[in-house]
Amino acid sequence: MRAFTRAKLWIRLFLYALFAVNSLHATTGPDASILLRTVDDLHGKRVAVYDGTIHDMFVAEHYPTAKIHRYEAVADMVLALKTEKVDAAMMDLVLAKLLIKNNPELGLLADDILDLDLGVGFNKNNPDLLERFNAYLKEIRANGVYKEMEDRWFINDPEDAVMPEIELPMDGPLIRVAVDVSDLPYVAYMDNRYVGFDIEMLQRFAKNQNSRMEISTIAFGSLVAALASGKVDIIADGIAITPERQQKVNFSDPYIALRTGVLAMNKNMVPPQLMATADDIRGKRVGVFTGSFYEQFLGENYPTVEVQRYDATSDMLVALDRGKTDAILLDVYLAKSIARNNPKFGLLAEDIAPIPSGVGFSKDNIKLRDQFNTFMHKIRANGVYDDMVDRWLENDPEKAVMPDIELPEEGPTLHLGTFVLNLPFVGYVNQEYTGFDIEMIRRFAQDQGYKLDIQAINFGSLINALVSGKVDLISACISITPEREKSIAFSEPYVSVGNAIVVLNSRLARSREKNPFKAILQRPTGVFEGSVYDTFLMEEYPESNIKRYNRISDMTISLTSRKIDSFMVDELTARAMLKLNPELTSTYEAVFNMPLGVAFNKNNPELREQFNEFLAKARETGVYQEMVSRWLDGDPEKAEMPKIEFDDDAPVLRLGFDAVELPFVALRDNEYVGFDLELVQRFAKEAGYRVENVIMNFPSLINALAAGKVDLITDGITITEERAKQVDFSDPYVSLPAVFVTRKDMGVAEEEKRIPAFLQKVAESFYNNVIHEKRYLLIVSGLKTTAIISFWSVLSGTLMGVLVCFMRMSKIKAVNLIARLFISILRGTPILVILMITFYIIFGSVNIDPVIVSIIAFGFNLAAYVSEMYRSGIEGVSKGQTEAGIAMGFSRLQTFLYIVAPQAIRRILPVYKGEVISLVKTTSIVGYIAVEDLTRAGDIIRSRTFDAFFPLIMVAALYFFISWLLLVGLTAFEKRLEPSRSKRRRLS
Repeated sequence: MRAFTRAKLWIRLFLYALFAVNSLHATTGPDASILLRTVDDLHGKRVAVYDGTIHDMFVAEHYPTAKIHRYEAVADMVLALKTEKVDAAMMDLVLAKLLIKNNPELGLLADDILDLDLGVGFNKNNPDLLERFNAYLKEIRANGVYKEMEDRWFINDPEDAVMPEIELPMDGPLIRVAVDVSDLPYVAYMDNRYVGFDIEMLQRFAKNQNSRMEISTIAFGSLVAALASGKVDIIADGIAITPERQQKVNFSDPYIALRTGVLAMNKNMVPPQLMATADDIRGKRVGVFTGSFYEQFLGENYPTVEVQRYDATSDMLVALDRGKTDAILLDVYLAKSIARNNPKFGLLAEDIAPIPSGVGFSKDNIKLRDQFNTFMHKIRANGVYDDMVDRWLENDPEKAVMPDIELPEEGPTLHLGTFVLNLPFVGYVNQEYTGFDIEMIRRFAQDQGYKLDIQAINFGSLINALVSGKVDLISACISITPEREKSIAFSEPYVSVGNAIVVLNSRLARSREKNPFKAILQRPTGVFEGSVYDTFLMEEYPESNIKRYNRISDMTISLTSRKIDSFMVDELTARAMLKLNPELTSTYEAVFNMPLGVAFNKNNPELREQFNEFLAKARETGVYQEMVSRWLDGDPEKAEMPKIEFDDDAPVLRLGFDAVELPFVALRDNEYVGFDLELVQRFAKEAGYRVENVIMNFPSLINALAAGKVDLITDGITITEERAKQVDFSDPYVSLPAVFVTRKDMGVAEEEKRIPAFLQKVAESFYNNVIHEKRYLLIVSGLKTTAIISFWSVLSGTLMGVLVCFMRMSKIKAVNLIARLFISILRGTPILVILMITFYIIFGSVNIDPVIVSIIAFGFNLAAYVSEMYRSGIEGVSKGQTEAGIAMGFSRLQTFLYIVAPQAIRRILPVYKGEVISLVKTTSIVGYIAVEDLTRAGDIIRSRTFDAFFPLIMVAALYFFISWLLLVGLTAFEKRLEPSRSKRRRLS
């Protein structure tokens, strides 16, 4: 009991010391010697890379003075960055952005220093499998399946992706796949199964081939060796195709390009210069369309600008996003559309050089130009032009519907040259040209009786195509300039377009005076991950310090424990929370208003229409007002949820929600209650359904609905344009203001209660690392594997050691020599090398379970050590006792069993116990040969949570527990062999 108390004391002192060191470390500021401005500053710095990857070789080649730190897990790299063991980390860009999302103290130093193709690796002796995979890859690119996967894992947030259920055949040939489980979007281990782009792609391929699939986990640096030795048929996990790897394995056609990101701590990076006005582009890099009016404009008005020319809008946006250019100059309509649909970009100025645009004609065909001018006068007079302006320019062009304009099937053809800018002028949607210019030219062709042939041409080549007679007219919001009028004839202007400068929102300096929430947003602010609050702060206040959470309870704990200083919620939720947390308060100043709606799958418009009819009826009959009084106007904590009975035979309506907090949906007294739940239950009852609750995290709700996992979702979900692209919303059922919740003692100096905060952090770590996603199943599975390897290794090694011992003591020289060599080789070679040799060389051509290989390798290793223990123990027993036993009439075997062996065992047991416990701890290296043991389970969990403390402590505690059980058992056995104890048993 005293020993246990002392152990608890030491553990507590260790935790306090760890916390104190962490707190001390957190107070240190950035070292000026490690400030980073660009990737050129990596020379001489400490750079973390994934061991054996292309990034490892790239840093060694291009930054020879950098100190390379190699790691086996992404989580270890993140920890090294946070603890300032390294200055930067180089990795896949998608993964880097995911890490920044989950670790806001990290930032992206660069994302354009290395682009490489990724491929799936195949054994060189199996070209047929490679050819079949390449054919399948072409097939899914053609039928749209690849695009669907790309959107799920690369375009959207891979953390929110829902892995489709792919049923593989139970019979048929087996495809063995090896991965490393690095992280999303390629391969991860979630909810006790493998997920990610590579896993989905290979599962779809296996199903297509009517094959079974077996997945094993191997360290990244061993993947190529495992494939080359024939242990597996395929390797995948975001593997870059390099000449060195191609010498050992065959790669498939590239399935995606690897972009590289460089991560660093935000406090160690010098932020780029902010821009407030158009004058701030002087001396910067500005992108424009090749051959456009903007080149001349910048040369005349901003002579110090470095003009960069592009042929497509997408190229300019990619360059802007990657930091290759500082700003781009576009027409104001296109610029606003870009800023509206992508929160990364904002407008620095939108009143730059307004200039008229016209349709271009050949100077040899003035008659066609005059016909067009007459046509334009006509549509301006009859209102058609105003209708077009309203459709394409005044409202959102993304929602505009191109009118059906019938063109003659016979007659002369009008050849139009255009450039697909983007809406509102020229776009390409659903394999058809659309936009203001296209509608205008189609109406002109219809009016004049022409057929129409549209040719997409690069902007800089439009005038040349017109002059050379390849087209009859050109139109793509082309500015009318004196220089262009020398070559072509313009129509009368059909629109006068202002121009705008587009920059990254992160570089856009906003007016602090216009921000009424300046004091709040300068401090850490909590939001629901993926919520409208998250989007609002990123778009409107990109300089704010955002902390993302999945539950209100987590935000409240963080606020009260001073991890954050405020968070955003709707006003009703804020009121309910303040009653339960008197130390909190609210600004009660609306930041913005939010219409809330119930969301439905786009493939089920009938259900949404049914709900809208029910909602209108509930407002008319007073049922809606009754619910408002119960949940919204009154105290939702005291509201009683009405009992709504459903018919057991009614069709099921699957309702997805997160149970965030009252008044919407919450778990109270082991029952889900709230306004939203009552609303949907009443609807289901009236429509003849019964409700089945499906609880999931808030960020996953829309993806689950879009994937058909549920029929509708609700939980105080704000209606936004971005969400409406994926799901259909009902009519708004309530509109609420968004407010900030803060502490009443904001700004009051008070000593932090560090120990409770630390204990709370431990509790959160326990949930994230053990309970969440059923990660305890991974630990249980790993513990089982470790126990199996340990037990059978000890048993086989102990028995084998007896045999080697007798061979070593044999008087036959050849037998004795074999035993000596066995002991010398095994004891002189590291166990990891023995394990690798056993798996990759001895059993290289045999399809054998790596667990069995581990037992064999560890059994051999233990045998080499215990054989010498046995020999020394036996030789330590006096020969006279052997002679006395024989003199008493015992045979040599009986003498050994009854006289020599008991004494020898007592001599060797203390050393044997230590050797067995050492073997158990050494089994932690079996992850090198694709065994998912206890240590590997901890690594997989860390790759998901990026929490180094809890998984490592948990694994260490379990190893300690196993070793302690073995020690107790062997000690009890040792005591039973004591002569005094044996004598007492005989006397009793």
